[in-house]
Amino acid sequence: MGHPAQRPPGHALRQPRRCVGGTRCYPAAVLPSRAIVAGLVTALLLGGCATLRAPRSTSPPPSGVQSSVVSLFLQAQVVLQEGLVAGNPDTRAERAAALLDVAIALEPESALLHRFLAGAWASKPDHERAIAAASRAVALDPTDAQSHYLLGTELRRAGRPSEAELHLREAAFRGVGGGDPSAPHRELVEVLRSLGREDDAVAACDGWIAALPQDPLPRTVKADYLWTIGRADEARAAAAAALLTDPRSARARGILEDYHRFDPLGEAEALEAALERHWSARDLHRRLSDVYRNAGRFDRSLDHLRYVGMLDEDGRDLLLQRAGLLTRMHRQAEAGELLLEALEDGEDPALRMALADALRSAGDPEAALAELGRVEPDDPAYWRAAWRRARIHLERGEHQRAGETVHSARQLVAPEILSGRSALLALGIEARIEQGDFEQADRLLEELRRLDEEEAHRLRRLSLRRSGALLEAIRLEEEAVEEAPSQPRRRIALAGLQAEAGEWERAIATYDEGLEIVRIRRDVQLTEADRGRAWSIREQARADTAWLLLRRSFVEKDAGDAGRSEASLREVLALYPDHAEALNALAYLWAEEGQNLEEAERMVHRALEQRPWSAAFQDTLGWVRYRQGRLEEALEILVKADSWLSGDPEIAGHVEEVRQAIEQRAETP
Repeated sequence: MGHPAQRPPGHALRQPRRCVGGTRCYPAAVLPSRAIVAGLVTALLLGGCATLRAPRSTSPPPSGVQSSVVSLFLQAQVVLQEGLVAGNPDTRAERAAALLDVAIALEPESALLHRFLAGAWASKPDHERAIAAASRAVALDPTDAQSHYLLGTELRRAGRPSEAELHLREAAFRGVGGGDPSAPHRELVEVLRSLGREDDAVAACDGWIAALPQDPLPRTVKADYLWTIGRADEARAAAAAALLTDPRSARARGILEDYHRFDPLGEAEALEAALERHWSARDLHRRLSDVYRNAGRFDRSLDHLRYVGMLDEDGRDLLLQRAGLLTRMHRQAEAGELLLEALEDGEDPALRMALADALRSAGDPEAALAELGRVEPDDPAYWRAAWRRARIHLERGEHQRAGETVHSARQLVAPEILSGRSALLALGIEARIEQGDFEQADRLLEELRRLDEEEAHRLRRLSLRRSGALLEAIRLEEEAVEEAPSQPRRRIALAGLQAEAGEWERAIATYDEGLEIVRIRRDVQLTEADRGRAWSIREQARADTAWLLLRRSFVEKDAGDAGRSEASLREVLALYPDHAEALNALAYLWAEEGQNLEEAERMVHRALEQRPWSAAFQDTLGWVRYRQGRLEEALEILVKADSWLSGDPEIAGHVEEVRQAIEQRAETP
């Protein structure tokens, strides 16, 4: 059976509206609008009472129409559409039902009149009277989908879901048409969900999709339901299918985002498939730009940002994002040109600071400082510019100038800008620590604790390390681990300090304890969680496990146990075969050991496919080339990595070692 035109994609799940006085207003599928009433009257006048009367084989339809029936019907509809006067009791349903009862007395076998009587009682709501009237309508005309739908909804609301299912299935099969053809399908799915019949509810969604293939709602409902009951893989597939029909479905995008929280490129694959059908879906381009940026694929992020600019107003925010991406792709000159051109239209502190970031990234801190100095002290963004200036001074070892810059800026920050006060204070404390003024740093830490306890803890740890009190720093982190034993970052910080103190086995044991706690926490949470959260709990535990294993492998390598380090990295890759950091780490480990160099090259290339602008990954590739004896190629790659991360001692050391190897080879007869 065909259905009328569907509502536009992205239409929200329709629920019964709450009307004045607490009554439930049904959609036009149940109570007719004025247009429907007019059409009904026309049909009555043209076709006679056969329109109101259920077909019967025993007697032919009458040739005339009782005008009194039409009059009573119209009066009832007018009553139901009356506004409610505040303070007066709502008697509309009773008055309409009384009129319809009179009409039914004149035409007792009219299925249509019984259905409208049921609708009147449903609007009160009076479920039992509505059920009685709807049951009579169904008995008179078993082919009337609207009557089945109304009876099914009332049975459901009366707490009789098994009976409701039969009538909702009939309504869904026949199709109610009207303004909401999805209504019986949606109600049927809800009934089956309430009965706990998961597979049947999913099958009902599939039937809904088959009946209304252009409607995006059933696909979204299916995805949401599957996600709720913990069938995450099926939910992901349903969400991807929903986006193919409606790229604006926020729920479908949300499911994909949750599913791929630790696999952003998997989310990107689904979104790209949707864009093949809907290239102008701005929201998909926005999300893809974010996904690719977080994954390190800045080129793909930039591509989708351009589409956003084409499909939406290309304003300052998009320009800043483009400049940031170009900077992270080491195309600072292009970023600078873009920002300078925009600044020709007028001074803008945000653009000025972005230009300074590009210059600093390009290795020109003096030019960056000059640009930051052009942000006026009375500008609300001044503290951000001052923070950047202080950071550059710290990087250059100008600790006192960094502290002075922060101190001056703190006097100008409004008290309500807590983030600005916290950021400047933290940087000022770091400057004091680097100067060796630990007493003043500790005094400022007390103030920072009131603003940002986590940052204060980090700087306290740094202060103890710099002052030579490494054992005290370890005790500080041990206390933090006891207070929050399930937080992996606490154990990582503690293990790092233990490794710094040369306590390699203690550091490895700290990671092992963390892995065990992740497992225990997962199992405890699974016993308390519903099925909808179980999958997320397992995925979070898997990610925490991979993180701890990766960091443990670094300690094992530094301890001189390459075998244990390799085993830890293989465990990470067993959990996440495309884990970029683990691929890079294993490739570098093999390069250091001079083994499995061909496999190491393949692994680092897989890592670089995900993060092609990572200086660390480029360094690994250069080091593999060096171990393979391809010295010129190695030097070219390492010089590029050194330019991308200037000042990194390990990369600079690799460059020097390869240059010496090339010189020695040239000198060898």
